[in-house]
Formats: sequence, structure tokens, C-alpha cells
Amino acid sequence: MARVVLMVVRKRFGLSPASNKPPPSEPEPGQYRYPIKKVSVEGDPVWVSVPQVDTISIVGNLLPEHFVSGYEVEASEQYGQRLMSSLASGKLGLVAGKPKYHSNIYWQVSVLLGEPAVAINFSLGKAKGDVVHWFRLEFNPNALGHTGTLDLLDGIHLATDKTFRIGRFLQDARVSRIDVAIDVVGLTVPDIIVSAVNEGKRVLYHGEDGILETVYVHRKSKAKTASSGKHVKLPALILRLYDKGRELSSRSLPAMFGETPVTRLEITKVRFGNAKFTPAQLGGLRNVFSAVRTNESRATAFNRWIWLEYVSLRRSGGHGWASQLLALSPEEGPAFDAAYTSFPSDLINPKDVWAFWERGLKLAGCDLLSLAAEAGSSASHITDHIGFFTDP
Repeated sequence: MARVVLMVVRKRFGLSPASNKPPPSEPEPGQYRYPIKKVSVEGDPVWVSVPQVDTISIVGNLLPEHFVSGYEVEASEQYGQRLMSSLASGKLGLVAGKPKYHSNIYWQVSVLLGEPAVAINFSLGKAKGDVVHWFRLEFNPNALGHTGTLDLLDGIHLATDKTFRIGRFLQDARVSRIDVAIDVVGLTVPDIIVSAVNEGKRVLYHGEDGILETVYVHRKSKAKTASSGKHVKLPALILRLYDKGRELSSRSLPAMFGETPVTRLEITKVRFGNAKFTPAQLGGLRNVFSAVRTNESRATAFNRWIWLEYVSLRRSGGHGWASQLLALSPEEGPAFDAAYTSFPSDLINPKDVWAFWERGLKLAGCDLLSLAAEAGSSASHITDHIGFFTDP
């Protein structure tokens, strides 16, 4: 009877039994993009990808040297609006929706580029009292790919009739935000436990079938907030762990590797404070995974099934509830708690993963941002200066 109850609990809280895991399907992940291959505790192959840039936001003031000729600082608004009009003209790609205006000092344009389409977001604005306008470019390099990023840089220059020197702008601009992710092929979200330094609240999402599909880990809050029944904004997000296969399915896109599960670990909104971190410095970014630990939920020295029940119950009800339902002894309770909160990062070793950071930049075309910034290119084709890159 107890085992039947535990099986119901397992289904309710999203822990899939090992026997239901499908074998890897063809084609297998390529070694260049997925250089780390491991074996799970169940004996199944697991691949870990290179770090990949999921979102990058680049912002900088529009200066005279960013345009070919005839630019004056006092005409910043005029040239900024001309730049945005060129990007919204359809020359670069299909414009998504209508350009947005905010009191004539903030203009947003979203352009779709590539196949499947990737949104490229452009913004123009200025701080109150300032004369010079700022310009922001934000997109997903990993989704766009190396060739797509090349087309974007070249396309911006051509869409503005070669008057905007995108390479020169990148030379002066700064990276204001970056999201970095890795994919784990062969394991589901319930198969992975994750922890981060200074983590606070967690938010878990289960699918309609009860399977855990997303974990959000937020930074520990410094301020103490009383429970008043009102909505309280959560502290900054550190990371999210989610089912990439389900995310693709929700967008009617094909699975990456057939029935083989793919789980994405994403470090979100890496920011740089007041420090100026430029596109040319991307290769020297600190290891954003250094404060994150990951392991398989099935890896344990305890009784396998009791431990897995503890993991699934704790995810939804906390340590006390899990201990009570499983009737853990006074000795077992603290031992299970310690194993859940302090575990070796045996699944994803931060140093091993970060060794492939530069390869990830090349695959996403972010090396082009660095090279264009270093060259300050004003030529009609970025390719004249930095060439192509082919994924082996």
C-alpha cells in the first residue's frame, strides 16, 4: 500500500521512473557543439553543450564618428530617428508589429531575421536633459547563429545606406546584459538537482501532466518583507532550469534530438554594474557557472527510491514535509537535508564547461561582434574584414 502511495506522489510531483526513459535517438549530438560526454547513473549517455549566448544587449551613445559624414551632436535626435526609420523600413527584415514611440525620446523597433525567425530588438532614447541619444541592440545570438549574426551586422550597415558604421558603434558601446546557457542532452528536469551561491526563493512549474518542467532560482533577498497579502517582487533571477523540448513544442518547432530529452541550464541577466564591458571583451568574460552546482537526482548513497521520493517531495513541500511523509528518523532527516543542499557538482563541472566558452562565442557569431568592434569597420561588408566561420 505504501509503495502505491509513493508511486502516486511520484507522478504528482513530476519524478519520472528510470524505466520510462527512452533510449537516445539518432542523430546524436555533434561533438563540436556537445564536446562533453558522460554516462548517467542509469548507464545512459549524457551530452553537455558548449556555453552559448542566449541573449545579449548592447547599448551606447550615438556619436559623430558612428556615421559616415555630416553628423553633429546637436542633431543626435535627427540622426537617431533616421537610423531607426531605416531599420523599420523592411530593408533589414520583416518588421514585427508597429514601431513604438514614447514622448519622442524613446523608439522601439523589432525586426524578424533568419529561419526560423529571430526577433532583433532596437531601441533609441535619451536621458532627461541629455542631448546625445543612446542606441540599443538586443537579440539571441544562439538562435540566430553565426551566419545570421553576420547577416545582421552587414544588414544594419546596408539598411542605413552605408551611413551607420556599426563596427565603430560597437567599439564604443558596452554590453549591458548577457544570458549564458548550456544544454544537457539525455536528462530531464526532474533528473537534475541544482544549487547556486546566495540563492533565495525558488519557483517551480509543473506541466499539465504533473511533470516538473521549469525551476527558477532567485537571488537571496537582503530586505525582510512582511507577509501582507500583496504581490511582492521577487529578487533578481540567478538561473533557470527548463525542459527545452517542451519549450520548442510550445512554439511548434521540431525537437532537437527526437525523443531524447534536452534540459537547458541558463544563467540569466549577467550584468556588469557601472563597469564598461565591451563587445571586444566577450572572450574574457568570467565563468558565470562558477557559483552553480549540479548533479543527478538519482546519484545517492541512500536507498534509491526513498531518496527520489524525498527529492520530489522537497521540491514542492520543503524538507520538513518530505521528512514527515517519509517518516525519516532523527539521524536520516539531517543527512538527507545535507545531501540535498551540499552536493558535488558531478554533472556539470564549471571549469570543464567554461573551457569551451570561446567555441560557444564562435558558434553564435559573437566573435563577429568582438572582431567588428576591434576593427571599427565602416566598410559595406563586415565579411571583408572578419570572414566566415563554419561549424565542423
